[in-house]
Amino acid sequence: GCVPVIIMDGVQAVWESLLRAEHYSIRVAEKDLDKVIDIVSAIPEATWQAMRANVARVWQRFRWGGLKAIEDQRALHWDEHMTAQGGASVAKQAAGRQFATTTTDDAFSTLMQWLYARIPHTRKPVELPKTNPTTWTW
Repeated sequence: GCVPVIIMDGVQAVWESLLRAEHYSIRVAEKDLDKVIDIVSAIPEATWQAMRANVARVWQRFRWGGLKAIEDQRALHWDEHMTAQGGASVAKQAAGRQFATTTTDDAFSTLMQWLYARIPHTRKPVELPKTNPTTWTW
């Protein structure tokens, strides 16, 4: 496994507000680019192993998993077209298609979770009317 090395000052990595990027990646300041080999080499092996394990837990959140359904639909139409033309089906399987059958969260579900978490930040606080409960009329 590999561990991402992020070299972007002042930029939040993808899903960084949802996923703890420091648990599965290394961030190096742009000014330290010439020292990146030394910085990476100084990280203990136990830390690398923990980061690799964390990458294994989150990698699918960076993959758009809905491609299998699109590929299946394209293959179906291609097969129908080839049959109608009297030829044999030559539909090819897309590279990486076997990875699109996972039931874990992918980039789309992560995006939906991020949007859901942002809802409170998009609304003005609601202020309830200040009334005396004894004056309510039923």
